[in-house]
Amino acid sequence: MNPPFEINIYLKYKNPRARSQEASFSCDNQFIAIHHRGLLVSFHFNLIANFNMAVRVFITGISGYIGGQLATDFSRQHSEWQVVGLVRNEEQAQMIRSKLPSIQTVLGDLSSLDLLFQEAKKSNIVVQCADCDNVSVVESLIKGLSEGGKGGSFIQMSGSASNCEAPDGYGNASSRVYDDIKDLVEITTFDSSHMHWDADQATIKQGRDLGVKTALVVPGLVYGEGDGPIKTKSMTFPWLEEAIIKRGKGFTVGQGKNSWSGVHVKDLASVVILLIEDALRQDGTRMTWGDDGVYYVSGREYVLVDVVTKLAEVLSRQGLIQSQEVEKVSEEEAVSIHPYALLMWGSNSRSKASRLQSFGWKPIQPTFYDMLASRLE
Repeated sequence: MNPPFEINIYLKYKNPRARSQEASFSCDNQFIAIHHRGLLVSFHFNLIANFNMAVRVFITGISGYIGGQLATDFSRQHSEWQVVGLVRNEEQAQMIRSKLPSIQTVLGDLSSLDLLFQEAKKSNIVVQCADCDNVSVVESLIKGLSEGGKGGSFIQMSGSASNCEAPDGYGNASSRVYDDIKDLVEITTFDSSHMHWDADQATIKQGRDLGVKTALVVPGLVYGEGDGPIKTKSMTFPWLEEAIIKRGKGFTVGQGKNSWSGVHVKDLASVVILLIEDALRQDGTRMTWGDDGVYYVSGREYVLVDVVTKLAEVLSRQGLIQSQEVEKVSEEEAVSIHPYALLMWGSNSRSKASRLQSFGWKPIQPTFYDMLASRLE
């Protein structure tokens, strides 16, 4: 465990043989000195956290895929933080305690707005990983932080479904790549035709109005085996694999030329930790917060037909399907396979993480293709 603060002590003897019964004491924010007639003892310290209490981080969605990964990585990398998670029932609380005993839980749900307000009020950091479209939750949490007197910071986990599009029809490519620096104004003023627009904009506005630092984290397609205490799998690729196994062959919506930017769940967690560490700096934040604090999180791009072709090959070699054939299905047939098929497997969502790259972040986890290849080793 890291200490809450560091103290470096420097001793300087003006006259080692001198003795005195008199002493004076002085201090400021970073310097304490005890003066004796023959002895000067100086204490110089660099304050990196609050003397009185540990940093308190409150998470919603801790029982989920992304929130669970965050809780696990918080406990591994920052055991000095007091991490508290919202859970719906005692069963979830017990599952979390059994795997992450340092994590505390409170019982409630997203309709428990007063509870959310009170938990945020007690916290230094709030990470909202539950329903990314719930404006009331966002407003309650930020209001709680604003009244806590700790200069708290708020991180909203959104998603790049906000920039989903199929300008030339589902299954066709789009040349549009959204950049979180160049396209910031457009991204932060999306209209109601875009998913997540209301909660995203509420995050920025409420933070501005109440003086709370906010960051909007917008991951692309999240994949990879997580380490969370309850949920460890995402939806888009696992659901695609299940559908292929059920049909016995691969399929694409139309030509399957559409693509999504993707990020491994552990790389996504590293971004949230980077932001929290920055928010807790005593010498001022280095990263961007507030109106400009929008962070796309993406690694490489995945074209659906390429993903399906590789999935079909792996599943065939594992004996889970009989053919490596990939067929084209209509929009109507795609929806019959899965109600969200057009969004997940037929649209484009391309993003560039320019802001994170400007701070030196880069993904280090395996790509989805690397993970598929490892299944055949």
